[in-house]
Amino acid sequence: MSTPRPVPPPTLADVSTLAELLAWRVARTPRADAYLQYEATSGRWRPVSWKAVGKQVEQVRLALPRGARMALATSLHLDPDAPQSLQAPVARAAALERIRSLTRSFPYYAQPRAVALTQEPWTTENTLLTPTLKLKRKNMKARFAALMDSLYR
Repeated sequence: MSTPRPVPPPTLADVSTLAELLAWRVARTPRADAYLQYEATSGRWRPVSWKAVGKQVEQVRLALPRGARMALATSLHLDPDAPQSLQAPVARAAALERIRSLTRSFPYYAQPRAVALTQEPWTTENTLLTPTLKLKRKNMKARFAALMDSLYR
């Protein structure tokens, strides 16, 4: 069974999760540009709509059924509740393979080459998200710098 699709809240003030924020944004402005994606073959930036982003997120949502963490940990002979299980090479390799399978249609440079797993939630309280639930990249970089550096050694 897959994770239920978030229902767009009626107003922005009613949004409390990233999933709800995305659903709200896609419902309100499906044709608006979410971001620009550089296409190396043409040398141009191409706009990507919120509707397209919503479809990509939906593909990921459908690929990660409820209980996937438990099933994955069990299949890898790891304890799903033990933080050290996230650091096991087999867990990181399995997560990266799953992510790669979901991003095969992305340009090469947009596909992850390494992954780190953490149980730490990204919240406004721990300053990793803004009040509008956007990533605070500087805070992310500061909090996870050593972990990110270790990925590329």
